[in-house]
Amino acid sequence: MKKITLILFVLFASTLKSQIWIDLGIKGGYLPTLALNNNLINDKTNKLGMGTSYLYGAKIGVNFNQEYSVCSEVLFTTLSPINKNSLSLNYIQIPILFRYNQDNGSYSEIGPQISLFRGAKSDGTDVQDQFTSTNYDIVAGLGQYIGGGNGFGFNLGVRVACNLNDIIGSEFRTEEGNAVFTPVETDATPLSDFKYNATRNLYVGIVLEFNFNLGYFQKGPNCHNKTRFKLF
Repeated sequence: MKKITLILFVLFASTLKSQIWIDLGIKGGYLPTLALNNNLINDKTNKLGMGTSYLYGAKIGVNFNQEYSVCSEVLFTTLSPINKNSLSLNYIQIPILFRYNQDNGSYSEIGPQISLFRGAKSDGTDVQDQFTSTNYDIVAGLGQYIGGGNGFGFNLGVRVACNLNDIIGSEFRTEEGNAVFTPVETDATPLSDFKYNATRNLYVGIVLEFNFNLGYFQKGPNCHNKTRFKLF
């Protein structure tokens, strides 16, 4: 425990000595999405595949030094987790990601995400009441700086996200099915044998990010001067 406390203290002290700066960004992404549901996966009559999804939004990054930063984003995301794109789910997603940047321009990121449900349609029918209003996700990604100029730059990355909870509302977690999967009785699988399984969205997407440096915090020359934020 003492060693962990010492390590945290050293990291905090090094952060205080470094110059912290803020960057802003806009981003968009293409997100092939899959509904993780055992009934879908085991259904031989269903051709499992990824649907077409996308996101767009903005980010703010707090850079503690050249290597470490924390980014928060607000993303408007549309997910189609069934390969026929018959189901469309709309979310506002807010990830908070720890990012590690390397000297060669590459980066890795990981963190939690909250997804606020905005609506859903299945074959044009409103099915919003069948889904949970709030979801919790885990997000991870890799990326690379691909170009830019003085104070701005472009990143291209791959991002993976998956729900930690069931996206189906509690009233629709029944043997009768829902907008994601409705069982069809066959000789091999009668409806009496059907059991409900949770559904989680999984997407693996390509994300393009444009960033520009906004400003930095600068401490005064002596202890009596306050730390100030200056624009680049």
